[in-house]
Amino acid sequence: MKIKNIKQIIRGWFPTEPKVSNNWSKNKTIITISVLISFSLIVIFIINSSIMVFVGAYHVLWTQNYEGLEAGDVVETSDRGIVFVLHSLGSYQLVNTDESGNLVWNQTYSGTGRRSTSSLIECLDGGLILASRSETNFDDGYHYHWLTKLDNSGNMVWNQTYRSNELREVITVVEVSDGGFALGGQIFPLETNNTLLDSDFWLAKVDKSGNMLWNKTYGGAHGDVCLSLIETSDGGFALAGHTASFGKIFDYWLVKTDRFGNMLWNQTYGEEIHRQPAQQVIETSEGGFVLASTTMQLDGNMDFWFAKTDKNGNLVWKKTYGEENRERLISLVSSSDGGFVLVGNIYEGENEEDDFRNNNFGKGWLVKIDESGNMVWNQTYSDTSFSVGSNTLIGTSDRGYVLLGNKNLTDKTNEVWVAKIEEEPKLR
Repeated sequence: MKIKNIKQIIRGWFPTEPKVSNNWSKNKTIITISVLISFSLIVIFIINSSIMVFVGAYHVLWTQNYEGLEAGDVVETSDRGIVFVLHSLGSYQLVNTDESGNLVWNQTYSGTGRRSTSSLIECLDGGLILASRSETNFDDGYHYHWLTKLDNSGNMVWNQTYRSNELREVITVVEVSDGGFALGGQIFPLETNNTLLDSDFWLAKVDKSGNMLWNKTYGGAHGDVCLSLIETSDGGFALAGHTASFGKIFDYWLVKTDRFGNMLWNQTYGEEIHRQPAQQVIETSEGGFVLASTTMQLDGNMDFWFAKTDKNGNLVWKKTYGEENRERLISLVSSSDGGFVLVGNIYEGENEEDDFRNNNFGKGWLVKIDESGNMVWNQTYSDTSFSVGSNTLIGTSDRGYVLLGNKNLTDKTNEVWVAKIEEEPKLR
């Protein structure tokens, strides 16, 4: 028997586990109470004095904590495991676990200067592609960007370096159907002041060894910031972000190209309010698109923003999700039932300066919506936040989800939290 369409409210939090552990030890007391009240399932776990209360929607299969690091991207592998990125100063680490959270391998990669990763994907051959960049200029004044191919054990197969005084960041990578990869990001033309108000969308195609085949830029007189790239069903590409080039402070911007990067059409979306870049774009089964981002009111309040378009980018409908706090969207995935799941952070300070002053990194917020954008359930995570600019939520082949977040610890140390969750659990 399944309990469906129940609003979920969780009070309390998951227990803190050792660095890599998915099995409860024998000396822990576990009490499970199932109560059916007004068609709602309430499950209470008491574990070492930690209390978790679930109402319906999903349950947690396993969690892991990693000390002293910061979360990056996470992907599912073809064997149903996961690989995720952990950042530290001057290096980053890839961790591979099986579908139950057991460690399979981990690899650490170091280089000159501080590096950050921006995109991680699994390839059709079972290997991995990782995009990274230098966060500091070298003595020659250039930015350095790397595209690295790894085998399924994290060993390097090849590495390509892209040296540029214009290219600011490779934000996202996709493997394309005709071979090779497409890269999306931001570029600052040489004649500009090298700020976000001067940036353009950037799209490049490389072959299967990372050699550059072509690249294109898209933008107007002011800041155009690309944060998402997908290959579309017709073999072309869709890029999403925001633009200040078309008369307003910032508009969400969706750009559609053919397979060679030639623009076919573009659409802007927005009202008379400030907007963050569109964080993610997904093509729908009808050939249209959904976009997710953050919208900011004039009083500083922020909400999740979600919109659906037709195949030509014309707006079909839009929704916002949020209350009196400031909610900032980070990531979006489609769900197996035709709906979507959004994740981001809730900030309780009056503004960003207030959050920074009080070390308020926000608390995580997970929102499930149906195919029409109606909220099905939502969940807050009181001591975990999610990294801006990272793919911190993925759907898995068993219809579950993996979340990758940063624990907000009072001693200002870093700790990464990984969780596998399952929707609509069965009663046992």
